[in-house]
Amino acid sequence: MRTTALLALMALLLPAGQTLACSCESPPAPDKALKLAEAVFLGKAVDVKVENGTRIATFKIKRTWKGTKGDTVTVLTSVSGESCGYLFKEGEQYLVYCYRETKSKSLRTSICHRTTTKQDAKQDVKVIGKGKKPPKD
Repeated sequence: MRTTALLALMALLLPAGQTLACSCESPPAPDKALKLAEAVFLGKAVDVKVENGTRIATFKIKRTWKGTKGDTVTVLTSVSGESCGYLFKEGEQYLVYCYRETKSKSLRTSICHRTTTKQDAKQDVKVIGKGKKPPKD
């Protein structure tokens, strides 16, 4: 009887298909985040697709602070916010803080980093400076 009541209560509290939400600490201040990041850039998402549970965003870089070699870069993130993925939208501009995945060496980001829209990045840019124009590919 107790087991049935407990299972019924759990079913009410955790609907089918619901997963635990992403949990992360607050990101460090912009200057520290810049030091810790492998790459930091301001770019426009020119292509966003999902493959095998990974969101793949290609950016045309407008300004760069570190870690980029040309004027385009591809960044990976999880497919959903529940798994800490950043939900990039094509055509939008973002200030992206990336780390390098150990195994594949790909650049990655998440909602746990300081990555944000250009509009919301004004305070970061005040702290980390204007960056520089990227070299052409």
